Amino acid sequence: AQTAPDASKLLTRSETRRNSLDGMIAGLTARKMEYRNKANDGAYTLAYMEHVYVEPGTYLVRMAADDNHYASPDTEVTVAESPFITVYFDLNGSKDTMADVTGLACGDQIPRPKTDPTMPDVTFLGWFCRGKPYDFNSTVGFDTTLTAGWAPKSIDYKLPTGTTQIETSAFEGTPLKSVEIPASCQWVYPDAFKDCTTLRQVLIRSADTRFTPTAFDGCNDVYIFAPDGSLASYLCTQENGFVFVETFR
Repeated sequence: AQTAPDASKLLTRSETRRNSLDGMIAGLTARKMEYRNKANDGAYTLAYMEHVYVEPGTYLVRMAADDNHYASPDTEVTVAESPFITVYFDLNGSKDTMADVTGLACGDQIPRPKTDPTMPDVTFLGWFCRGKPYDFNSTVGFDTTLTAGWAPKSIDYKLPTGTTQIETSAFEGTPLKSVEIPASCQWVYPDAFKDCTTLRQVLIRSADTRFTPTAFDGCNDVYIFAPDGSLASYLCTQENGFVFVETFR
């Protein structure tokens, strides 16, 4: 009598995406093993290769009958559905709430949220993924975080294009609420905005702009808006004595 196939040698792989029908049973002996879906009462199918592609389900695998033997007992294996994917929403400073999206499969599209998050005095730019605007027409293949992007609703003062640095005490005590720093600016020196107690928002156009740790001395709750729509409270991260915008997120 033939013995049932060794379960440890039968390997399975889940579908790569929903309804792709590319789940796999591998480790078969070609032309000697056969299989069928346990949920069906149909006939067994002879395996002509060492692996076969199947839909998700539980399968019975056995050695096929031949001229000298009856078919062996079954060995049961399971081919899983495509793994579920979760999408997380980072509201990036907003006090709103938004539920995660769960139960997506590889190849699905992320449903666009029905409502946009809000924050006082800022404009919602959209959803970003790895620093770039997210395309909701694309498909998802793994757990993903979408981050809300923000920009100030208005700017009180824009530094001239071509400005390469903001000198010490350049705006000390100035009653500004928001400032835009051009991409050409590489350095913001100590006390550049010292005691600007009304300053709340700084929009930078380059992630290469560097701030010395005391650039906003005496200010309260200053937020820096980066080019990718992210924002961070000033001085939440320092590196080698300077604040780097790219280290905020």
